[in-house]
Amino acid sequence: MLCVFAVNARDTAVSDPLNARKLGRASYIVSTAGIVVSIVVVALVFGVFYSGPCVAGYKHDGVCYRNKSFAYPRSECEAIGGIYYDGYCYYSTY
Repeated sequence: MLCVFAVNARDTAVSDPLNARKLGRASYIVSTAGIVVSIVVVALVFGVFYSGPCVAGYKHDGVCYRNKSFAYPRSECEAIGGIYYDGYCYYSTY
């Protein structure tokens, strides 16, 4: 059955070159549009999910930290390797 369709398509292309050209142009346009849409989607997804190195964290002085906590004494914050600033402790760099 598949061979019949292939033969019909071939015969149609040979017997109707104007329609074959139209189908060829349409195929080219659709494939080009698909490539453009794919590139745009990839760019958007990349931009949304990777908007910088601190996507799921906190940034202080250009460094990314996983955690930011309030009410740590400065000494305890520094003991865990954190940075104390304005009442917050930033720690666990990545």
